Amino acid sequence: MVDTRAFFQKARAQGLATTSEEWDDMASLTQADLELIKAFVQEAVSEELKNHTLHCKFTVSESDAQQFSHLVGMMSDTGGGDLSKGIETMRKNHEWMKSMRERSSKAGSIFFVMLVTAVVASILSTWWAGIKTVATKFLAGP
Repeated sequence: MVDTRAFFQKARAQGLATTSEEWDDMASLTQADLELIKAFVQEAVSEELKNHTLHCKFTVSESDAQQFSHLVGMMSDTGGGDLSKGIETMRKNHEWMKSMRERSSKAGSIFFVMLVTAVVASILSTWWAGIKTVATKFLAGP
């Protein structure tokens, strides 16, 4: 954690602005004020980076990590060396594949309905032809 009290003690010792009222007007900051702020920020960031350990919540096995490296390389190759372009190209490809699947599904459904209709029509036609034959022989008599 950054100790702001130390910062203000240092500023007071150097005779610099130390209250929020003095700093409200950014134009009133002197070059010394700005240098002190810059040094304080650099020191605070450096201290936090030294004391802070990064924890990645995305855990992956070593073999999977190698696969991610391969995936990123493949996307970069797809984009002609530009990873961002490769990602966009893959997104467009997936959108195209999705639309093709949807169209294919509709075409398959239409084909299935036509096939069932043809089979049912054949069965009904054969059945009707049989009824007509039987009826004709029955009506013709012996």
